[in-house]
Amino acid sequence: MARNSTIFNLLQNFLSEEELQSILAEFDFTATARKCTVSTIISYLVDAASHEWKSMRHAADVAPSVGFVSVDYSSLSKRLTALDYQIMKRILAVIIGKCNRSAKRTLSIKKELMAVDSTTITVGKRRLPWALYHGERAGIKLHISFTNETAIPLQVLETTGLKYDVPY
Repeated sequence: MARNSTIFNLLQNFLSEEELQSILAEFDFTATARKCTVSTIISYLVDAASHEWKSMRHAADVAPSVGFVSVDYSSLSKRLTALDYQIMKRILAVIIGKCNRSAKRTLSIKKELMAVDSTTITVGKRRLPWALYHGERAGIKLHISFTNETAIPLQVLETTGLKYDVPY
C-alpha cells in the first residue's frame, strides 16, 4: 500500500481466523458465500479506505490487480449490506485491545504524542435509524485517539453525527 498500511498489517497479524469466526458466532452471523467471505470483505474495505477507491464497482475492478480475490461488485455490495455494523465495530475493538499498554510495555515502546480526531460517516436514513443526521441522512461520528508515529488507533468512541467534538 502506498500511503499507510498499519491497519492492514494489524488485521493480518492481530486478528486470527479463529477470532474472526468467534466474533461472527457472537452475533449469530453465518457466512454463506464461498468466494466473498468476511475476511475478503474486510480486506476490500481496508484497501478501499487506504487507497481512496471511488466506489464498490471501482474496488471490484481494481482489487484483483493488487492481489485480492476477484469478486463481482454486486456480490460485494450484497455481502456488505448483510454484514452488521456492530460486527465491524467489534473487530476494530479486538484489534485496538491487542495494542494496549501491556503490549506496548512488552515491546518496550517509548511514550508517544497522542492525537485526537473525529470523522462523520453518513448513510441513508433506513441504514442507521437511531442516528438521524440531516433530512433523509443518518450518520455517526467516530472520535478517534491515536499515536502520531505509528498511526495506531488507541480508542474509538462512537456518537451520533450531530454531537459536538469538545466533550469527547
